[in-house]
Amino acid sequence: MRLPVILVDWCRALVIAGALAASAMPAAAADWITGAAMPTARSEIVAVNLDGTIYVAGGIAPGGAAAAFEAYDPRANTWRELAPLPMGVHHMGMAAAAGKIYVSGGYRTLEFRADVRTLWEYDPGTDAWQRKALMPQPRAAHKMVNVGGKLYVVGGV
Repeated sequence: MRLPVILVDWCRALVIAGALAASAMPAAAADWITGAAMPTARSEIVAVNLDGTIYVAGGIAPGGAAAAFEAYDPRANTWRELAPLPMGVHHMGMAAAAGKIYVSGGYRTLEFRADVRTLWEYDPGTDAWQRKALMPQPRAAHKMVNVGGKLYVVGGV
């Protein structure tokens, strides 16, 4: 399928504009810093920012799917371990809405079978998880976003 020429030109212009903007940044703005190490080493995680704290959930750790749930405070450069996910999962969706954090779907094993329909709600005030309505079908490797107070699950397997 060929994209319309105007769309290709627009995309090309956007990439060039981004490259020019990045090259015009002062060196200090492009520098990386190393923060405190995450308590649980893992990959294929999801993360969300809620009120200036970055929450990191699940992932793949040695031995399989992780249930780890941790919070990073960038102002203090510190991590804290929170109530673990109710089940170990990776490649799930995560979003924040109305002061709570939501985790949807994912894979439970390293066989990458999309068999998880759950939606979990985390309350930072009580450090507790609550199961919410199941998704209509299993979903993994997707994105979940909050738009206008509603959670949308997009893409994935």
